[in-house]
Amino acid sequence: MTLLIMMKEIPPHLPCIFLQNFKELELKKLICTHYSGIVDLFNQGAKGYVFTKDGFSELKDYPKNYTGSFDAPLSLKILTEETDIVCTNPPFSRAIDYWKVTIGSGKKFLIISNISNVITKSFIPFFYENKVWAGYNRIDYFLNPKKELVEAAGHWYTNITIKNRPKYKQLKIVLLKDIPAKYKKYDDSKILLVDNCYIPDDYTETFAVSARPILNGLLEKEYKLIEDKEYYPYINGKKHFARVLVQKV
Repeated sequence: MTLLIMMKEIPPHLPCIFLQNFKELELKKLICTHYSGIVDLFNQGAKGYVFTKDGFSELKDYPKNYTGSFDAPLSLKILTEETDIVCTNPPFSRAIDYWKVTIGSGKKFLIISNISNVITKSFIPFFYENKVWAGYNRIDYFLNPKKELVEAAGHWYTNITIKNRPKYKQLKIVLLKDIPAKYKKYDDSKILLVDNCYIPDDYTETFAVSARPILNGLLEKEYKLIEDKEYYPYINGKKHFARVLVQKV
């Protein structure tokens, strides 16, 4: 298979992981695109380029006027014509544009994006249509260009099947009566709200959850989103944080 890594703020050790494990991962080709810009990220140069490892051959090419952006014509050509799997950390400011391009390509992907995407209106339709789901784990920290450890609010997202998801154990799927009172309440529309990853196993009506249960794999446990938009509960007339509406299948 051919793996595409699109680098903007991905440090060079990530491509190195694939280079070092090229044979073990049974890769046929590794293509890394590098974003051009004023800042020289991770001492990789400020000019857009394409690095390709094809078998034993390695080549770094600097196409004329190539920016390295995911929507540059060359990047799109590589995505559609050469790639089997994409792995990248797109700029959060253009994440929705990137998701549309990548998911629309029909390729397998591993994307780092914000933990709140699962309850954000621009992204929820992808989860609702089962075109993407939470990846294996979240991203708590990353190295910035100065090699400083910085806190992150990121998570992996993918359309690759996950086996033995470790975070299933964080879901507390129990009878409604066994959920502590402080973690369940009804809003002004009589919608049940549950918190702290508690999930009512015997409740057949619609209820609202925060991002965390979705990131922990709730949609793989016989529950589904019932709307392709976020839900804002009102309690005593006061608007609360966004959630999504789910129901047991």
